Amino acid sequence: MGASIGAWRMATACLDDPVAAFHRLERDYIAQDYELPPGRKTPTAAMVSQQFRENLQAFFGGRVREVLAHPRFRLHVVTARGRHLLGREHRVGTPLGYPGAFVANSVHRKGLGLWLERVVFSVPEGRDACALPFGVDDFPTRRCH
Repeated sequence: MGASIGAWRMATACLDDPVAAFHRLERDYIAQDYELPPGRKTPTAAMVSQQFRENLQAFFGGRVREVLAHPRFRLHVVTARGRHLLGREHRVGTPLGYPGAFVANSVHRKGLGLWLERVVFSVPEGRDACALPFGVDDFPTRRCH
């Protein structure tokens, strides 16, 4: 199970030659660079998403079945989906929403569910489907197969 770069490390572990794949993942991850248009100091969210999509395709393209059919491991990618104020990216709302989520979580773990929904992408239903290796009663969770 993993989130962020951890998810891609776990997916890499499920490849047929994981040692070589880990070396490539390390090299590619460290070397990633965003070419900025003139006048920009930081990449836009759209630029990051597009390059990330292209990098995933270059790394895992055509190997999804290999990852999902690993004889020992079952991959679960954990993501978060914003709710209410965090439901849409906004210049003001997003920066205000995350401190709100932090405070709600500090008061009570279930309070985080007012701000975020956990979404877990897992092995498709069928003979290889398995239970999640962690509890999901702390706040809203959706599972996608």
